[in-house]
Amino acid sequence: MRCNRGPQATQTNGLDKYTVQLATTGSVRTVPDPTGGSPGSGDPSLREIMDAIQTLRNNIELKIDVVALDVILLRADLRKVTDKVTAAEGQINGLQAVNQQLEKQVQDLKKKQTEMEAKLEGREGRARCNIRMTGVPEGAEGHCTELFVEDFILNKLGPKRLSNYFTIERAHRVPA
Repeated sequence: MRCNRGPQATQTNGLDKYTVQLATTGSVRTVPDPTGGSPGSGDPSLREIMDAIQTLRNNIELKIDVVALDVILLRADLRKVTDKVTAAEGQINGLQAVNQQLEKQVQDLKKKQTEMEAKLEGREGRARCNIRMTGVPEGAEGHCTELFVEDFILNKLGPKRLSNYFTIERAHRVPA
């Protein structure tokens, strides 16, 4: 409740009046001045003011109860969120541990793959379909090793001794 005296106080019929605005309803009421004015008009004004104060007090208590309930609900929501965050952190930690194990396994598998590829290439190099030529001077092959080897074999064995399916897939110099 708000009581103003001064610019909002008015003089009507010889009685000093207060403008009383109730905060709960927003209505404005003009009541006689309880401290002055006619002697018989003080009691009703005090009663109205006391009623307005009681109404305001009840409204404030109601709003405090609403705020207290909101705080209780917010605390419950905060507990739920905290529990969810804690559970999520636990899951994240578990996933990180699994991820580290999987990364180690992937590294081990990549290492094994590299080793197996090297073994496979070595075995392919030693397979019966390969020809190893020795005693060829370095640089004799020129710029195309495949053509050099093909010409060398054709010259040494002759074209009639080779099959029509004879091909050179790959030729390279091996370090001594």
